[in-house]
Amino acid sequence: SSDLFSNEVTSRVKFAVNPIVLQELFLSSEVHSHPELLRSIQEQLEILPLDPLRATKWVTRAKELRNRIAHSNDLLILSSAAGCDYLVTDDIDFRALSPSEPKVVTPREFLEQIGGRR
Repeated sequence: SSDLFSNEVTSRVKFAVNPIVLQELFLSSEVHSHPELLRSIQEQLEILPLDPLRATKWVTRAKELRNRIAHSNDLLILSSAAGCDYLVTDDIDFRALSPSEPKVVTPREFLEQIGGRR
């Protein structure tokens, strides 16, 4: 995933993150070991707003697909990415929740699609 923030990639794409995912970055062991990484990443990201009302759109779909209510964070992440071209994640369950837009891809798939390093 570190290739996502290489100069080659960041010169060609604009990244955005929502506060839930940003919080997960705060908690990562790599950031605790190298706090300057977070500052560098934050400088390259737009922070997306959370819109709980938009998230309700996916509640019915989540129940159908998972036979349970999806975690509320999943719905908030998906709803904040609604205006993006891609949702880059290793959580492939998002593909079932969002079959079309945004396109859900893993970091490796994203780099392959944009012609970046793999």
